[in-house]
Amino acid sequence: MTGGNKRRRVDTGSGPGTISSSDAQKPSMVRLNELIAEAVKYAKTVEPGRGEGPLIKKAKTLTNSLLKAIPVDSKGIQYEEKTASLKKELNALNKHCNNSANWRQYEWQAEMISTLSGHINDWLAHIWLCMQEEDIVDMKIVEKAVLFCTETTKKLMNCHTQADHEECTNYLTTVVDASGNNVYEEEHASMKHYVAWMWRELLVTYTSRNFPTDSILENAKRFKLVGKILKLMRKSNVDEGKKENADGYGFWDGHWSDAMKAASIQVRSALKAIPADERRVCPFF
Repeated sequence: MTGGNKRRRVDTGSGPGTISSSDAQKPSMVRLNELIAEAVKYAKTVEPGRGEGPLIKKAKTLTNSLLKAIPVDSKGIQYEEKTASLKKELNALNKHCNNSANWRQYEWQAEMISTLSGHINDWLAHIWLCMQEEDIVDMKIVEKAVLFCTETTKKLMNCHTQADHEECTNYLTTVVDASGNNVYEEEHASMKHYVAWMWRELLVTYTSRNFPTDSILENAKRFKLVGKILKLMRKSNVDEGKKENADGYGFWDGHWSDAMKAASIQVRSALKAIPADERRVCPFF
């Protein structure tokens, strides 16, 4: 993080460009935003000359470094706010579906399902991003949030409607890291596939940080996700270098550190140790 770094005085005057000693000792998000806004304004006025390609590249590299350095507050998971909002949407969907007078309005119900699943997807993507902030994120809240999303997805996929649940929830889903790189992107994968990928990420992350994974494994069994998670784990020799598994879906593990790659071997062994009858995949959880 950048909080402890010394900051260079950029101007000797008393104008807005000056970083005082007190600013240097007490860095704040307010001051950071001021500096970023100033940099953006300045960047718009620059007209690169010949031979300045390397400097442009360096500027972009520094920008990516800035994105990585900006902290993600664990409160950014917004558990209470998000769960309340998703519960409200799910209740509205169930109320509409359970009203016999609305049984023909499956197109409207399909829209409600699509909207709710989109909100779940977006929150999961944000949860994943928060999960990367090892020093400040509360992993118990992360696990709790993923669990809530899984429970809500199960209820969503089992609501009583004539609409096609799979069709309403299968669309482009993307997760990006702090630098804007795609770490997961599937256009035709099911919601359950995406949820399984999130639980895999939890398992590997927890293991790499030496956290206990008992509750995660129990939830993987509870929601019949073990089989799907296993398909997202590489077999060390067989799948080395492959981008996709046997089902044609990406492994999406290119962002893993060496510690996470090592942890994935332990995770796969733990999953394989689960009895075969508990690894069966259930279509709707």
